[in-house]
Amino acid sequence: MQPNKTVVGSYGAHTVNNVYFRTYNENYGPGHNIIFCNLEIKHDKDLNNDNIMEFAYGTNYWIDHITFIGHDKVNGASTGLDDWDKFLNFKIDTDLITISDCFFGLHEYGVLLGYPADDADTYAKYNGIPLTTLANNYYKDTLTRAPALMRYGYFHSLNNYVYNFSMGYTVHTASKIYAENCYYDGSTTNGNVICDWNEITYAGSYAEDGSVFKNCRRTTIEGKAQVCTWRPTQNYTYSSLTAENAKSYCEKYSGCQSSASNYTYAVFTKTGYPSAGYLTKAVGTMEEEQPEPINGNLIQNLIVTDSTKKSWNIDTNLQAGDLVFGDRDVTWSTIPEILKGSEAIVTACDAKNSTGDSLATFTASADITIWIALDNRVENVPAWMSDFTKSENTATNSKDVVFELYQKSVKKGAEITLGTNGQSSNCVNYAVFATEAGKSISGDVNADGIVDVQDVKALQNWLHKKGSLKNSKSADMNADGIVNVCDLALLKKAILNASV
Repeated sequence: MQPNKTVVGSYGAHTVNNVYFRTYNENYGPGHNIIFCNLEIKHDKDLNNDNIMEFAYGTNYWIDHITFIGHDKVNGASTGLDDWDKFLNFKIDTDLITISDCFFGLHEYGVLLGYPADDADTYAKYNGIPLTTLANNYYKDTLTRAPALMRYGYFHSLNNYVYNFSMGYTVHTASKIYAENCYYDGSTTNGNVICDWNEITYAGSYAEDGSVFKNCRRTTIEGKAQVCTWRPTQNYTYSSLTAENAKSYCEKYSGCQSSASNYTYAVFTKTGYPSAGYLTKAVGTMEEEQPEPINGNLIQNLIVTDSTKKSWNIDTNLQAGDLVFGDRDVTWSTIPEILKGSEAIVTACDAKNSTGDSLATFTASADITIWIALDNRVENVPAWMSDFTKSENTATNSKDVVFELYQKSVKKGAEITLGTNGQSSNCVNYAVFATEAGKSISGDVNADGIVDVQDVKALQNWLHKKGSLKNSKSADMNADGIVNVCDLALLKKAILNASV
């Protein structure tokens, strides 16, 4: 899920099967401003290794009127594996979360909230998040984590109905939990409302007022938890049902609905989808957003049409240690001498997933050589690179990925199209460099872009009148305008020093 997305099921059709929603990681998110409404979510019990909704990064989540079906029995997978997946998992730095009017069915685990670690560094970074409200939810046969396992943040549990459960609140690291006017019925399971027996470094806290406990055990602090002094009225105002009315409300209205009259909110005291009230009739037509060109010195009018365009940029003085991609914290560890100080198009690694004909175009502002650094794990060179010649040069990044370098000379004013990577799995995207035409490296006698023993042999042969110099300027090591045995000695010395 990318930012600013709402997924809404209609009253007439709202069931999805084996669908998993998530913010994958920092690079595929963060998922700011995500809303899910009126969905019934089913998944096969054999698919028990993936969480139904898993969010790792971002703020402002609203999970509303969702029915999580669960299974016909717990741990019923034909594989024999336990049901380790969860209905909902908010972790890492997700914050500002509301879970309202949802139904959670038969399952081993319900909801997890907060960063899953208990150490000083994590405490210093994550204590106080997420800020979470759980209101008017119905947990029926959700055995554990119902309402949730909670870490680090502030958690307000209001008017929830929990029926036939084993473990309610798991009061974990530094959590601040205040529950009120909820109804708990352990039924035949005689559930533990509060579970605080974990040996943890930073004790959580818990308090509850106005709730009803039926067929329940452990309804007060008995283990490691402290008394929670925080109250949500310090943060917002709200209205509340009595515990008995909350039970009746959740049985009737929690979960997805098939009509507007049942799609209601106890806290809003109104029915139907809430709206900000700013709907207006569209005027005219929406024009497609035009990508802004990016300009360097050798590369002009770079226009990225791929969806990853915000991650692309130009590096006008490439050096080891510079970023390889605009959407990864990966750097160049080694680059060949001929590319040091060159101009680089910093592409997006995620662009490897694109399937269109073109990712970007640019214009050469001078006679230049274009270099494509292609991950050597790419099995087939993309068709758009058919007129590029493979060089002897390679480059590596900080993840030890080796890139093979392909080159092509173009004239000033030429327009170049950059295509797709040609492969998306087990590899990364390509990178692009530009050097001035005729750029040479001191000592690169055979003009292969590398200064090595082959250049010594080429210069020796030429001094013995065998063969020709491909690059006489590079052979003139002391820049005195004459190529002779002195240059050969300097070349040998340079190679020996480089190998030390």
